[in-house]
Amino acid sequence: METTALEFRHEGSNFFLKIANKEMVNLTDLWRSEWLEKAMPPKKWLHSAEAAEFMITCLKGLPSTLLAKRPKATRHNTMEIWRWAEEIVKECEKQGLILRTRGRSGGTYAHWKIATAYASYLSPELHNIVISIFQERVEETVNPELAFDRGYERTTKTWKIQDDGRWIDRREKGIAKRNEFTTTLGAHGVRDRGGDAST
Repeated sequence: METTALEFRHEGSNFFLKIANKEMVNLTDLWRSEWLEKAMPPKKWLHSAEAAEFMITCLKGLPSTLLAKRPKATRHNTMEIWRWAEEIVKECEKQGLILRTRGRSGGTYAHWKIATAYASYLSPELHNIVISIFQERVEETVNPELAFDRGYERTTKTWKIQDDGRWIDRREKGIAKRNEFTTTLGAHGVRDRGGDAST
């Protein structure tokens, strides 16, 4: 599983949100955000009637038996709702919409659509942050140059946290020189692996 940690700032605090396989958001990270500790954790929220109803809209070809089992939401049949929701969660896992990992760095990952629903439950601000993350990804897919510029900006920011600046300056100059060199190689017809071997 390919995971990327994205840093966000909210109300003066920084937090990290892990994204797996470019579209799965770590719900546990959303829940652990320092200002949301009292909210329902992912496991409990995924087994709520509201979450189950939303997940149904994300599934492809939901078995009719699951729809027929839908219990009426009352405060007296919470275990019945939990069991029904667990069947929906398992169907989501089969379709790659939810991934539950165990261990010290484990967590519950969900497709970004489900993550936006969870973020909306947690807080309007967090909902907006999650939407912004994926809006940026769409913009970067449409405009790869924007992806390069934003990636460069994020990388430089990370380097500044890790170093006093001298290494960053050398690295930035090295990247600029390599780009200049590969452009020259391209102008002379060197393509694909030939350019890689030269740099």
